[in-house]
Amino acid sequence: MSKRRPSLTAFALVVVVMVGSTFAVSSAEARDDSANSCVTKHEWRHANIGTQKARVRAVFDTRGRFVDGFAGGYTRRYQPCAWNGGTDVRLYVSYDGLTRRVFEKRVI
Repeated sequence: MSKRRPSLTAFALVVVVMVGSTFAVSSAEARDDSANSCVTKHEWRHANIGTQKARVRAVFDTRGRFVDGFAGGYTRRYQPCAWNGGTDVRLYVSYDGLTRRVFEKRVI
């Protein structure tokens, strides 16, 4: 039976953990679609009152950010794609908490 050197085993373990964590972080970043996605005017027009939240997410290709919760619903903010030459525009969609459908859209 051959003896393993503890330092070599520890080094190999550290390398495996580092490589594994690198893949875990990169795959988590790949799933975070909110980070770099923005909403175009064309996409914004497709989110109508009564549209289901899952459909809005599919059209916008982002989850948006939770900004407010209130009795019976919640609001999410979405990043616009350089509307009118800038990003001063803020997009808000309010959802009904029970039906998860859009009941208000605001452009500020």
